[in-house]
Amino acid sequence: MIPNSDLLHIDCGVAMLRPWRPDDLASVRLHARPAGAGGLPEPEFPYPYAGGDGRAWLERVAGAPGRAWAVDAGGQAIGGVSLEPGPGRADGDHELGYWLGRAFHGRGLMSAILATFVPAVLATPGVARITAIVYPGNPASCRVLEKTGFRQRGSRRTALVDGAGRPVVAGFYAIGGCAA
Repeated sequence: MIPNSDLLHIDCGVAMLRPWRPDDLASVRLHARPAGAGGLPEPEFPYPYAGGDGRAWLERVAGAPGRAWAVDAGGQAIGGVSLEPGPGRADGDHELGYWLGRAFHGRGLMSAILATFVPAVLATPGVARITAIVYPGNPASCRVLEKTGFRQRGSRRTALVDGAGRPVVAGFYAIGGCAA
């Protein structure tokens, strides 16, 4: 969790980052991209948000202020940003995740959002480096990260497997801290 309360609501110019709320479920159902479209979905990213899955996911992220933000445009959640510290990562490392509804792709919104968000997070005590992984077949996400100052540092095997049962290898990006 990012302890800086200034990072709970962030005006990114093109959208606001704010904590998720339980009433965001309808927006999430509307804007979440279908599984398998343009790359692989995050395992924590349920689709089609039917039944209790969407509610359970939303309850988890709504209960994580300082770790998960809704991208709010015009009062509705059109995407999300998350930042996860975790076991096995170096002290001060945090992993960035993000998504944006398909209707908002190609407009430069996520680049503008991350251009505000990433420097603010890096200025937070205890955060030395932000990493991100990009699944195969998602060159737009690579461009978003590179515009924000991230550099590809190699690749990482993920917990996901492809249709043949092989681990999916994703691009590994980082900004801040050491170059490793």
